[in-house]
Amino acid sequence: MDLFDYAPPKYPETRAGFKRAGTSQEAGEALKGRATAWAAIAHVMRESKPLTADEISQRLEWSLFYGRPRVSEMVTMGRLVDSGDRGETANGKPATKWRLA
Repeated sequence: MDLFDYAPPKYPETRAGFKRAGTSQEAGEALKGRATAWAAIAHVMRESKPLTADEISQRLEWSLFYGRPRVSEMVTMGRLVDSGDRGETANGKPATKWRLA
């Protein structure tokens, strides 16, 4: 066989994409924490009128740097939607008030 006859092995023989169980488990553990956060947000939203991400963070006693991304994730998942109302961020900037979908 020469260089031009070589064909790389197909996927099952190369084990391409194989990941050690530990890394997958770590990723799953990280998502478990987020799922708990998403559940907490849903609970707060069921008990209140539409809220901004900052108001949600405040009610849950979370840092804005933790709360805002969790709200954005729920928006991306379609769990929260724009209520049509507006509020302000902690910095006085306009902010969307979210409600459960």
